[in-house]
Amino acid sequence: MSIKVRLSENLPLHLLLPDGDNTKFPLAYVEDETHTPLPGSPFTLANTGLGNYINDDYIIAPLSTLRRFVATYIIYEDPGFTEESQFYDRAEDVFDIVDATNVYINQVSSYVNRMSTVLSNITGVQDIIVWPEKNGQAVLGTNCAIAVIDALGAVVWSGAAPTPRLDGTFRFQNGFAPALNGTYNVEIVITVDGQPRENKQPFVAVG
Repeated sequence: MSIKVRLSENLPLHLLLPDGDNTKFPLAYVEDETHTPLPGSPFTLANTGLGNYINDDYIIAPLSTLRRFVATYIIYEDPGFTEESQFYDRAEDVFDIVDATNVYINQVSSYVNRMSTVLSNITGVQDIIVWPEKNGQAVLGTNCAIAVIDALGAVVWSGAAPTPRLDGTFRFQNGFAPALNGTYNVEIVITVDGQPRENKQPFVAVG
């Protein structure tokens, strides 16, 4: 059985004998994903009645990098744990560690560069404002570069800025006048988390 457990929580070593037998002596042998026994393993399970045997003493370290524990339950007939029961099969629980500081370490972050445009009908100046997002949230980036490319693949306007404005965006201005019904794309590169992140956005002039 697979059980989800978070960092800093107790490892729930719970065994239920379906016939309610309270006269047995189970142990839980627990290993991590490297097959290394956990400190304290095997764990003695206390009889709490109606065939339930429990041990919640082990606490998963808050900064643990381990991802999985496997508990094998062995039922013994004697308190010295020398005679394994021939009536009950061994049981197993798999504990997967699910926590923001653990499972999500392996999560692949999503990066995208967003853009808006403003065209002044008075001055004819075109503004392109860009900013990076990580996992859907605006973040700070550096070393931004843009290139406006027409339908033939020609660069009709480019710009670069090493640092963002106070609001975290990069602003580029040009007297560029898009052709009527022209098709353009803006290639945007912004460095986020130490890596240049590149994508394209369609160009839309807004006055």
